[in-house]
Amino acid sequence: MTQNEAVYLAVTSTFPNIDSVPATNAWTDAQKSEVYGTLMEMFRVGQWTKNSGGQDDGAVMKYIPGLVNNHVRKDARLNGGTKYEPKRPGSRSGSGDESVKAMRTLLSVTADPALKNQIQQAIDARLLELKPKVEIKAELLPESLRHLVPQS
Repeated sequence: MTQNEAVYLAVTSTFPNIDSVPATNAWTDAQKSEVYGTLMEMFRVGQWTKNSGGQDDGAVMKYIPGLVNNHVRKDARLNGGTKYEPKRPGSRSGSGDESVKAMRTLLSVTADPALKNQIQQAIDARLLELKPKVEIKAELLPESLRHLVPQS
């Protein structure tokens, strides 16, 4: 079973009224312990797996709270049917690019404000390069908006 299904089953066993599952920060310690314990037991018997990091009990218990929080926020069956919207969209942009990673590391160890500014400008330029190109068909827009389309 998927991690998502495992979380769903663990949460619904603790909160039988699925229509009123509160956000995880409103759970009591007993409710958290019950959900986390259920997931831990499901992991031990092989009902769900963890692909990266440690597989021992300690590593899994550290992993479970984030897993639960993530799925309760994102699973429409658990969050009241709302579409998940990230708080800071785009905050992960460039996270897979080695050049951006290296520049961000350099930025974090640089003290000189002028150099920091120069590094940040290089990061911003690289992120613009990585941004997917979007083609806008001006002829499909109303005449009153066509002047807003950037000319390439």
